Amino acid sequence: GFFGFTPSPLIEKDMLILNLGGKRGGSAAAFDKYRGTLKWLSDDHWDRSYATPVVTTMYGKRVLLVFGGGMSDPPVGGLLGLEPESGHIHFRFPWRSPRKFSVNASTPVVSGNRVFISSSYDIYGALIEVQPDLTHKVVYTTRNYASHWMTPILRDGYLYGFFNNQLVCMEWETGKEAWKQTLKHVENTNDEEIQKVRSGRKYGADQYREPPGHQGFGFGSLIWVDNHFICLGETGLLAWLDLSPKGCRVLSSCRLFSADQTWTAPVLSKGLLYINQNLPGRDTPPRLLCYDVRAATD
Repeated sequence: GFFGFTPSPLIEKDMLILNLGGKRGGSAAAFDKYRGTLKWLSDDHWDRSYATPVVTTMYGKRVLLVFGGGMSDPPVGGLLGLEPESGHIHFRFPWRSPRKFSVNASTPVVSGNRVFISSSYDIYGALIEVQPDLTHKVVYTTRNYASHWMTPILRDGYLYGFFNNQLVCMEWETGKEAWKQTLKHVENTNDEEIQKVRSGRKYGADQYREPPGHQGFGFGSLIWVDNHFICLGETGLLAWLDLSPKGCRVLSSCRLFSADQTWTAPVLSKGLLYINQNLPGRDTPPRLLCYDVRAATD
């Protein structure tokens, strides 16, 4: 593939499930989590993607959702609904850019018996509804939201995420856009350093030119924390956001480093925020950073 192996493993009972793309075919595979032996390989021709599998309960039954589709010619992929115990396929929903040099990378978002998937490059987003017999129907398709890789976050009937370099709020039930905004951080210094990074970037070198003193977050990631959002921009900007259907408010922001392709979402555990700097920046190597964001106590 283009970017190595990125999906996270999924534990379901005594199985470890991966969006694997096996050489014998099959987007998904399940292994005995204690022994590592293969339990099943899904019977489909879609290659692995960069999205993590999701398991949920619908109509009293466990359903495994795998958003497959990596680098293939012809380009194929989409959402699979499977039985976790056997790998039996309940439904296939093709959803993949017609461009060979693209992938499915955003993990499906589930609410009740509905699933939202999205992919960039000509295909955008779709909401499907799983039926009682575990078939599916399309509720809507939308051009108002598409993820390159980040998993959008659903809160109180609205979906929040980055569509290219803009932050978007979209109504879950209808696919209608509530608002979109280019998120910016105002710095006291000039933008010479970050423009050096961007001028040498491999992907989309001319997309993010901002006026001096204003730095966009570019492609970003969100996580939900304490009724607000933490946002990490792809060049090392971090922000604390208040997002609602009415708009976006930046509570605070700072620059952690200046580097390109910081595409991994932050991870928060017990008040410690872990951030992966994927590529070297000016005077900094690729590294894992940990910040203590616990509230001060007396």
